[in-house]
Amino acid sequence: SEVFSPNGDDNKDTITFYQETSREELWTAVIADARGQIVKSFSWRENAESVIAWDGRGDTGALSPDGVYEYAIRSTDRAGNTGSSPKIMFRLSTEETPVFLTVDLDAFSPNADGVKDRVRITPQLRVTDGISSYELLVKDAAGTTVRSFTGRGRTESVFVWDGLSNDGKRLPDGRYRAEIRILYENGNTPSARSGEFLLDTTAPKAAVTADRKLFSPDGDGSKDTVTFTQTVSTEEIWEGKIISAYGSVVRNYFWKGTAPTLTWDGTDEAGNRAPDGVYRYELSSADTAGNSVK
Repeated sequence: SEVFSPNGDDNKDTITFYQETSREELWTAVIADARGQIVKSFSWRENAESVIAWDGRGDTGALSPDGVYEYAIRSTDRAGNTGSSPKIMFRLSTEETPVFLTVDLDAFSPNADGVKDRVRITPQLRVTDGISSYELLVKDAAGTTVRSFTGRGRTESVFVWDGLSNDGKRLPDGRYRAEIRILYENGNTPSARSGEFLLDTTAPKAAVTADRKLFSPDGDGSKDTVTFTQTVSTEEIWEGKIISAYGSVVRNYFWKGTAPTLTWDGTDEAGNRAPDGVYRYELSSADTAGNSVK
């Protein structure tokens, strides 16, 4: 089976899966350990991503232990038919790595809104005794150190970074990386670095206008549809909802990147005509750093 070692040395740090899928309402994929326990899950609307890479981190952000894992993707359509891929077996191995470093988030937004305000940086050492000193550095995309944590003896189990520099200033949005260097009393000095992660405090932007407030989808060629013009920023995914006066979702739409102009003909997800009444349209997005707009 394929072997990868997510230890930050830029050699086989991720395992890549290639997949082709039909267009369905929802695709789900899971990575499970040898006991069948799910450690990482993915989901996609309509079509699954054709290429995905896993860096060994589970849904909690912690690095998964060494061992054999399996990957599979599946979907069930509205008629109840289920399709799934064969299971792909592979091995995660870091057994020869003296120290490695992981972060729990790919992106965070230190804007004090209570959502992904801090990133947790976790060092994992094969040898925890006999440490003389350690230094953990957070560096920006140019390689400049913007935050440092130092100490003597055992390292902290987790370092929490709030997006501030050493002098307490808010740092700009951008990509960052953590590095750690351990000095043992016997003179060994292993080091490691994390993968890149994004500091992003900019919320998605959206504006929606409708061409009419009253329409009659009766097929007479007059005011049979309502059109929503959407102006948005580029994000991972946008979701549009047609909602009845009673709060039930009549129609869902999903787009990757940007949201185009949308025309609604008054039908629900199954193609049935929605009853007469008052409806509203909502457009929303939440980026990977936790910033959202509705």
